[in-house]
Parts: sequence; structure tokens; C-alpha cells
Amino acid sequence: MSFEKFIAESGFARARRMMMGDVPHIDSLGIMTAQNPRYKTTLDKKDGKPSNKDLNKHLWDHLRTAGYGPIKTKGKFEGMWEDSFLIPHIAKDEMEVLGRRYGQAVVIWGEKKIADNGNPYFNFEWIEFDEDGNAETTQTRPVSVASFEDIQKRADMFSMIKGRKFVIPFWDDPYAKHVPGEKYGTVRLPDEEELAAMRKAEAYVVPFFENPFYDAIPLPHYPEPTYFSEKLPQDDETLELIETIQKHQKEIKELEGKNRWYARIKMNRALSKLWEHLT
Repeated sequence: MSFEKFIAESGFARARRMMMGDVPHIDSLGIMTAQNPRYKTTLDKKDGKPSNKDLNKHLWDHLRTAGYGPIKTKGKFEGMWEDSFLIPHIAKDEMEVLGRRYGQAVVIWGEKKIADNGNPYFNFEWIEFDEDGNAETTQTRPVSVASFEDIQKRADMFSMIKGRKFVIPFWDDPYAKHVPGEKYGTVRLPDEEELAAMRKAEAYVVPFFENPFYDAIPLPHYPEPTYFSEKLPQDDETLELIETIQKHQKEIKELEGKNRWYARIKMNRALSKLWEHLT
């Protein structure tokens, strides 16, 4: 594997871990674009209106200034390409504000939950806006899926990070009946025959973590630092940073407005310091 492809795959794998609840300090996620407001696909500066590129740059600058750390994504929906952003830490009310501001018909927001087996997962909401800007959640899904070969071969109705595809199976998607399963490593992976039977079932479980089906995500070539506190060194600086991260994570959930923004900035600084300390 080339270095460039390895970097791309690693970026995809990290984003997937977020979406599957495997990053402890991230409890909410949003996915949206500023492009094509109200499905208008021919915006042009000659009409006195900002282009799609301008709209997305404005949203990108806003998200970066607000300290979200957005991740660039791309998607194709009913033949239309759009550039979007995966937004860690964003609250549902902030997501709705941005959806209205940029004239979007739909945004996606997810909140971390805990399954009966004790594993975290994200419950994703399809949030629609009417002509008056009123928001309503019309669908929810407890998984996002990327491991299966047919998803990587899709020509439409997918999202993509660093060239790797994933779907949140809303509406009549073939994977709409997926439910969170066990974490990877705690259950035996199904073989090809079992996979075929699972796909025909009314509802079935997918391994919770991404797995090496079809080499969709390569196994790491080096040990990656983890943010799980029980697996980190127990020195004073690490413990202090963990305490700070957890404190600000709690504030993000409880505070509003500028106070929430400040808490997010402080948590990101502490995360950067932890990364520097570990590496």
C-alpha cells in the first residue's frame, strides 16, 4: 500500500470510529452541506448569489472558528454530488440553526447511546425542514455501515471520506434493518455463507466495530494511541488531562451559547496536549 493511500485509509478509519461510538469524548455528530439550498443546483455569482463553493467555504470557516474540527466528506444522492462535513460535538439545536441558515432541506444529527450489551453506538436522526424553517425528525437509524463490499461498489446514495464509502441506511436502503452488534473481537465473524443468510433475514446484527471484510479498512501497521482512560499511562500529567477533558465534555452537554463554545475549545486544547504528551 502506498503512503498516500495509507494516510487516506487511516483518515477514513478514524472518522468511522467516531461514527461507531469508539471515541469516548465525542457524544454527538452532525453531517450537513451548505450547497444546493432548497435543491437549487445552478447557483452562480452572475445571479448575485454565492456559488456552492462559496457557501461551503462560509460554513467551513464558521465550523472551524467555532472549534468543531469538521471533517470533509463527499456524497452522491439521486445522481447529485455534494461536498459535506462531518461535525463532531455539535448539539442538535446548533445543527438545526445551521440547517435553517444555509437553507437545507435535510441535515443529519447523531447522539451516542449505550446498547443493552454495554457498547456505545450512535443513533442518527434525519431532520427535515419545511418552507418556514421548522425542523422535524422523520427517521432514526442506530447504525452507519461501511464494511460490506457492495457499499464500496455503490454508484449512488452514499457518503465518502478519503475515497472510502459509508451509508447511514435511512428509508428503504437495503441495510435499513441493521442494529448495533457486539464490538469487533468479542464475537466470531460470519463466513460468506452466513453473511448471505444474514442479508436475507428480516433484521440482523452487524459487528459493531469496523472489521476487515474485503479489506475495507486495513489493519494498522503501528499501535495507535487510544483515548480510553483505562488504557492510558497513569502518570500525573495524563490523569490531569483526562480529568480536564471529561470536565469540558460534561460542560458541552450542559451549557448553551458561548459557554458551550468555550468548553469545546478548552476540551480540544486538552486533547491536543494529551496527544503531544503521548507521542
